[in-house]
Amino acid sequence: MAYLIVGDVHGCLEELVALVDRYGAGRTLVHVGDLVAKGPDSRGVVAYCAERSVLGVRGNHDERILAWQHAVDRGLTPPPVAREHMRVCEELGEREWAYLRALPYVLPLPDVGVVVVHGGLVPGVPLEAQRPEHVVAMRTLRPDGTPSDRLEDGVLWATRWPGPQEVVFGHDAISGLQRHRFATGIDTGCVYGGRLTGYLLPERRLVHVEARRNWSGKPPMPRRVLVGIASELAPGRLVHVPLRVSPRGLPRRAIVLRLAAGEHAGQVRAYVDICRHLPVPLSAGDASPLDASGEHLVCGTHGARYRVVDGYCVEGPCRGTRLESLQVIEEDGRLWVVDETR
Repeated sequence: MAYLIVGDVHGCLEELVALVDRYGAGRTLVHVGDLVAKGPDSRGVVAYCAERSVLGVRGNHDERILAWQHAVDRGLTPPPVAREHMRVCEELGEREWAYLRALPYVLPLPDVGVVVVHGGLVPGVPLEAQRPEHVVAMRTLRPDGTPSDRLEDGVLWATRWPGPQEVVFGHDAISGLQRHRFATGIDTGCVYGGRLTGYLLPERRLVHVEARRNWSGKPPMPRRVLVGIASELAPGRLVHVPLRVSPRGLPRRAIVLRLAAGEHAGQVRAYVDICRHLPVPLSAGDASPLDASGEHLVCGTHGARYRVVDGYCVEGPCRGTRLESLQVIEEDGRLWVVDETR
């Protein structure tokens, strides 16, 4: 069977319809949860999924409104919820509630060797023994192996998932797109103005549509963009990594390279691939802007030369200016850059 697995929708109905129209023909639609809250049309999203009997799992935001409705249905005092969740609770009809209540926490797709969850799975724990509160909310593993929803508490759980089943998950817009050996994270912050990501199976191909706008009313959160395995970025090697589009809707990417010489040899630098003289990439396509010495990045349009060690322009029309640098994180054998585009 062919599938389209969709990342966190958060009420972004227009983007969901666009993704399905573009890539969903002949495929079974699956979502990773968090259909509701933050975005413009939570009820529309849930109704769309209910009408089509879309497969999926519960997310932590879905879980919050379900807990509220569960208490109301039994005449109990409901747990406090944020205003955005209360608005969703007031909007949903019985058909939408029934659809959400029927969603599982874990959805195996054995014909393609995949398990779908919202947050994560604890390595070494059988699927049937995974705790719902972990499955919908975890992001990392602490040093003692216990799960946490806080990125600063440990390593990304997906880096420790041993397989052989691949886990497809959402929930972690800060880390952004994640591709690990046996796990793929597809929350790319659509509701914050990022992208809605889909995962095509059995091809294991990623597809995207851009957000129509930042629907959340909040600044886009910084997100970590996976560069790859740290050991595979050899000294003097350069790679390009896609970033969020600019506030004006222009595509952006990062230049990431490991320094090959000098006192900083072995360190990694990352810069936004835009010349400071005019807003054009330093080189076209995937061509490397590194000069023969490996010490400068050269703009193919204007000839400006930027030092790789600090991004300063030492020759050309933008002499004295500096490329926009990006924070680099090396964690658990992987490299990330932090994209703080607003």
